[in-house]
Amino acid sequence: MTHNRLRDMIIDRGIDRHMEIGKALRKTYKLRVATIGAKSIEVTFPYEVVEREARSEGLTIEEFIRKFQAIAHYDSFDGVLYTFERIEQ
Repeated sequence: MTHNRLRDMIIDRGIDRHMEIGKALRKTYKLRVATIGAKSIEVTFPYEVVEREARSEGLTIEEFIRKFQAIAHYDSFDGVLYTFERIEQ
């Protein structure tokens, strides 16, 4: 997926966070099975990503982890986009 296509997809999906994809942090992480026999795969989020999101909410990382969840957005576009949303209680 090209950077422009991903940026356009983010804008088209109504995700309101400005992103400069070309300057984005890029790291690779291996996928792993969460539980043998289960249909769940885990991936690790970079510390810097969670730290930035926590800071933008005025929270420590520990508070952010307790109060937010990762949401996977996928549809007819290539790839997947993750966002963080507050857990409703």
